[in-house]
Parts: sequence; structure tokens; C-alpha cells
Amino acid sequence: AYPGDERKAIVRGAGIVSRGNSNLVVYGFKIEHTPEHAIRIQGPNAKNIAVVNNHTYDTWKSGISIRGVSGNADPGNYDNIRDVLVYGNLVELGTNGGGGEIISVGSGAVNVDVAYNEVRVGDPNFEGGDEGISFKEGVRDSRIYGNVIHDLSDKGIHIDGGSSVHDPLITNIELVGHVVVDLPSQVMWVTTEGRGDVDGVYVHHNIVHNVAGDGFLVYRHPDGAAAGGTVKNVWFDHNTVWRGGQRGGGFGGFRVNHPTATGIAFTNNIAWANGGYDMRGEPGTNFAHNLCQEGWLCEETDRPLFRSPPANFELRPESPAVGAGYGGSDLGAE
Repeated sequence: AYPGDERKAIVRGAGIVSRGNSNLVVYGFKIEHTPEHAIRIQGPNAKNIAVVNNHTYDTWKSGISIRGVSGNADPGNYDNIRDVLVYGNLVELGTNGGGGEIISVGSGAVNVDVAYNEVRVGDPNFEGGDEGISFKEGVRDSRIYGNVIHDLSDKGIHIDGGSSVHDPLITNIELVGHVVVDLPSQVMWVTTEGRGDVDGVYVHHNIVHNVAGDGFLVYRHPDGAAAGGTVKNVWFDHNTVWRGGQRGGGFGGFRVNHPTATGIAFTNNIAWANGGYDMRGEPGTNFAHNLCQEGWLCEETDRPLFRSPPANFELRPESPAVGAGYGGSDLGAE
């Protein structure tokens, strides 16, 4: 788009597709009412890609899709597209009837940043749709940070190692600095829906409030359990969940529902005013320096004394969470 005319250049009824191209910028478009993806960037042998400051609206499939190869192709060594930035986009009313996720990254993507996007439905009468942001099938050395995700019809952020054909590995993933509100399901969940594994996810400094499902979940998906995929080494640190699990007793703040997952840790978090529970784990889950109402799991059990939730989750000076974390850090998200 010409400077000053960002999101005024409209592509209607068709998306922007690139396959196997490098050194590409997609900037400032509005793309709406598409029968497929709005923006589809695909390898193999693609690198140096930026998808910045676009607005996608009412897309049959993903608003933004970053894929190493097409769904039916062999991903090989899972290094098919790399050095990708998805930044500052408004992605609205995605997966309106079709499959996929609203922002979807997978099939061997390396060094991808999905940052400072807004993901929402935008239509109060909409009842379909899929997850907000997903890393799946062999994404590695990548980050999801600073996004605002709200008013969806499904989960917020999904890390999924699964594949029905190959054995991908998702590793070295960071999720940081999110505000996620008003969702009917889980906010951030880590699982594998097939043969692939997840090993190495760091989830920190996120705020979740007013959601129906769990705030943070490690889940043993039935398809992954049958296919042999595993989840290990996931660390949830300095997060805040307030009023999670509003569906009731089966949902809450932090949860591990994966009996064979290993290396799962919850540290320096705050979970308060949640529906069914604040924290739940499997044998071997590490809990340390958390604040919640369940004294048998948390060192701190007094009220966290936020300034004025949900508008402001800053801690009051007299809060028991001040200085109660490792190294004298404050608990929860800053």
C-alpha cells in the first residue's frame, strides 16, 4: 500500500499466494471475503518474508498461513521456510467455514515471529471458526509474542506437534507478553495430535482473564496418545490467570492433563478467582513459588491484591506476590 493508504487497498474475493519465493513483503492490504486463505506464504526454499500491517476479514480458511510445504507434500527435514515476520496485522473472522487456524504456521517453519497482531472474530453473530494462532508440525526456534486475542469461538494459542504421516519435532518455542480475554475454550495449550513431539516451550509473562476453559493446559490428545507423540519440557513462568475456567469444575487456571508428559513446571505464577481450580498437575509436575487459593500447591495463598482487575493487573505494594518469586521477583505477569 502507498504510505498513508494502508489497509485501503482492498483485495476482495481472492487471496495473495506465494510459493517458493524469498525476500518478499506483503504490506498494508485489506483482504476480505476469500474462498481460501487471505495470505498464504509457502515454501519450500523460501526465506526472508514479512507480512506486516494487513487486515484480513471473512476468510474461508486462515487469515494468514505460513507453511513449509503444502499439506500433501513430504516436508523432508522440516526446514522449508525460514526467517518470517508476521507483525501488526488485524486478522478478523478467519476460518469462516473452512479448516485451519486463523494464523497458522507449520510444516517445517524455522525462525518465525508472530508478534503484535490482533486476532478476533469481529461479528457478534458468528458461531464457527477455529483457533487463534497455531504452531504445528515441525516449527522450531520461533516465537509468539505481544498479540491481543479476544472474542473467538475456539482456543487462543495452540502448540501442536502432531502429524499423521511424519515425525516432526516442535522445539525452542517462546510465548510471551499476551493479553487474552473472553474466550469460550482453552487459552494456551500444548499437545500433539499425532506422531510428532513437542520438546521445549517457554510460556511466560502472559495475562489471561474471563475465559471459559483452562488458562494454560498441557493435554494428552487421544490421536497423539494412539500415534506415540509426546510432550516434554514445558515451562510456565510469571503468568497471571484471573477468572479462568468459567465453565465450571472441569476447568481452571493451570492444568496438566497428560500422564506421560515430562519436565512440566509452573513457577512464579498467579492463579486467582478461577472456576474449578487454580492449578492441577500430574505426578512429577514441578510447582514452585506460585500464588493461588489452593494451599497444598502454592506457597502464597493470600489475595494477590491487583490494583483494579481486569483493567489493571499491577500489584499493590502490600501484595503478598511482591518479591515472592525466584530471586526476589514479583509473581505473575509484569
